Amino acid sequence: MVTRRNFTLAAAAAALTAAGPVLAAHAASGPSTEAASQRPITIIVPFAKGGTTDQVARLIAEPLSEAMGTPVEVHNITGDWGNTGAVIAATSAADGHTLIMGQTGTHVVSNRHGMAKRFDPVADFAPVGLVGISPITFVVRNSLPVSDLADLEAYLKDDPASLSIAHGGHGTPSHIGARKLKLALGSENLAEKTYASTMAAMEDLALGDADIMATSLPQALPFIKAGKVKALGMASSSRNIALPAVYTGTQQGYADLRASHWNGLFAPAGLKPEAQAKLASALAKALGNQSTQRKMRELGIHVPFAEQQGPKALAELQAREIAEFNVTA
Repeated sequence: MVTRRNFTLAAAAAALTAAGPVLAAHAASGPSTEAASQRPITIIVPFAKGGTTDQVARLIAEPLSEAMGTPVEVHNITGDWGNTGAVIAATSAADGHTLIMGQTGTHVVSNRHGMAKRFDPVADFAPVGLVGISPITFVVRNSLPVSDLADLEAYLKDDPASLSIAHGGHGTPSHIGARKLKLALGSENLAEKTYASTMAAMEDLALGDADIMATSLPQALPFIKAGKVKALGMASSSRNIALPAVYTGTQQGYADLRASHWNGLFAPAGLKPEAQAKLASALAKALGNQSTQRKMRELGIHVPFAEQQGPKALAELQAREIAEFNVTA
């Protein structure tokens, strides 16, 4: 578990520099109650701009700001496949002014299976609420002569050493999706090609320098629509309104091929219950905004149902996935 005592001054200084002047100013001074009420809320995105987590954070920032009556800013803090930003969030003041847009990589898979334990994804955070869920989508370079998952399975059986599957690093949705696709196609030996980020992998796929990817729909959608990559299917129970012509794995005969990417807001542990409740209520209001819902659907993101929202539901989702990945990851 991260504590402010074991997070060294040198590391803190470097982290705050990376986080930008807003977070540095927060740590450097102890504002009065009046000043604190005027301070913006910062959502840390522990990944690069343009990815699904970044898109979700920027989409929700404005309606959340309106619901809270406080400015909401988004700060990208990259490094160590999301862990750098997560450590900064975990060691920030638990006053409701610093949040993190978490996901499977940072709040389920991180620190497991040989990774350095830099923070505890449960003990170091207070859940606020689930923000969105999107299906993992399977895409390939345009020059690959396959049009669906069965074609890809046959191609891999004929020449398994000729292809590799790209992903954005350990624990990322593209990594989890890659593992599930390999298992579903019976191609567990398919080589994995690791990139510094999922966006870097997608860009290489669009250039034809990578072969296969399994990534979140919002990440892949612009490349699919621009004709830069081919979509073979998605790991969901039903087709997505943002990409209705693409069949699911189940529809193609791969019933066990299920995987999704979720994003949820977390605050540092120690957040007062009333502050947690206020943030959760504001998030629910933001998610109920019709404009927000329309924009999320256009990106292929499912807006959580009422029973999926709130701190308790997010904590339960996180616990279920931690239990699953302890066994399967």
